[in-house]
Amino acid sequence: MHGREEAIVIGSGVGGLAAGIRLALKGHAVTVYEAGEGPGGKLSELRLGGYRFDRGPSLFTRPGLVAELFHEAGVPLEGRFAWRKLEEANRYFWEDGTRVRGWSDADRLAEELFRQLGVDPTRVKRHLRRADELLRATGRTFLEHSLHRWSDLREGDVWEALTAARPGELLGSLHTINGRALDGHDKAVQLFDRFATYNGSDPYRTPGLMRMIPGLEHGEGAFFPVGG
Repeated sequence: MHGREEAIVIGSGVGGLAAGIRLALKGHAVTVYEAGEGPGGKLSELRLGGYRFDRGPSLFTRPGLVAELFHEAGVPLEGRFAWRKLEEANRYFWEDGTRVRGWSDADRLAEELFRQLGVDPTRVKRHLRRADELLRATGRTFLEHSLHRWSDLREGDVWEALTAARPGELLGSLHTINGRALDGHDKAVQLFDRFATYNGSDPYRTPGLMRMIPGLEHGEGAFFPVGG
């Protein structure tokens, strides 16, 4: 193929749009295909009875990645997109009436789990501290890089990240890791198991390395786009 190469992106969700923008910046002719009514993927809305409802996503982390994309595209971010940090990331509800407020601050969350669930706050803080450590040591490798080929595993940063992980985090499941860290407390384990949903995984099957994900919400923080 001579001249610009053609690139096809399937899906106009956040990832698809970001990929399309970066491909276009490299000089490729980009076509984005979308089966839905419009772009946005999960960033859709429902209008009903004069009201507007966000359909999702319900949580926003790492806003710096949005700023990075705007910067790469040479488009000013100011006036186009803004966000604010949340004091409370989410709330958890159980059928028996138990309620837990998911404070973004790790220490505050630990105290909340002690008050509502009776979980040792020292265990929770240690669990969250390890999540933050793993996120810093391995997050860039495992969350931002493609590792779908055997040749990818020969990269130096991959082996460095692997050595930062413990055997159980590589070979065990997220559910097992959470159970051990939280002394098998059912509701607390359920709460931390839900972090597997960040990439649609099953906590009983996804690697324990995913224990780093709480570091996003309770380390770096959770955010909300101004205006929804």
